[in-house]
Amino acid sequence: MNFKRFGNKGNQLGEFMNVQGVCHKNGQVYITDSKNQCIQVLDVLLGKFVNKFNLSSLPLKLQPFLIGISTDLSGKIYVTDYENHCVLLFDADGSYLKKIGYNNLLGPKGLMIDSQRNLLVIDNRGCCVQTFTAALGELTFRFGIQGYRDEELCRPHFCALSNDENHVIITDFRSDKVKIFTREGKFVKCFGANGLRGPTGLAVHKKSGDIVVCDFGNSKIQVYKSNGSYMHTVDTSVSQLSGPQGVCFIDDDRILVADSGNHCLKVFNYKS
Repeated sequence: MNFKRFGNKGNQLGEFMNVQGVCHKNGQVYITDSKNQCIQVLDVLLGKFVNKFNLSSLPLKLQPFLIGISTDLSGKIYVTDYENHCVLLFDADGSYLKKIGYNNLLGPKGLMIDSQRNLLVIDNRGCCVQTFTAALGELTFRFGIQGYRDEELCRPHFCALSNDENHVIITDFRSDKVKIFTREGKFVKCFGANGLRGPTGLAVHKKSGDIVVCDFGNSKIQVYKSNGSYMHTVDTSVSQLSGPQGVCFIDDDRILVADSGNHCLKVFNYKS
């Protein structure tokens, strides 16, 4: 099964209070902790936490509420701050650089960076997807209309790209669906309505294209094929989840899940 657990409840290195987003790069997982207002770094190979960046002293109007996290090829770290309506940018050692999207975003949650260094941000309050240049932070594109129709968004949470980067995959929390759009914002399909209850984090397998979805309301992890057909529910019986948020692949078989209700990270084999 390869199950592992990292972290406990608290405010020290390796401890969390409402863990949210996760992303994996070169053997390290970057994690956002909304209530402790920090980013932590887990070395997966060593099996221990190696760094913690405290963001409570940043020059922001409100105390930060960190959710989504992603890194680019140079190692820069991008984090959504829901309360300050922006994306915070840091260099690889955690030094604050600038904020992006302050005049455009209402309540950002998930985000990711494509191979061309475009920054895609899910605006939860705005019910849309906004694209910025990662280098300059300029808004270049926006799509999404609020509503409950298949082609609309209602409190979207996280996003991922298909492996060819031609499609944006979005968890739409209020509609209990995962929705797929072209990069130009044209609706393609949706799935999950018969089983999901409040989908949050998601990740795409780099080889198969399988889509792993955190089912927040049911405290499960659901797996779908790239075309949206249901495959299975990940076996988490060894350690039940409580409100999973972010998820990322750490190798071909294993996923790491941000278990927000249990204030920890858990590793499972996604194929089981």
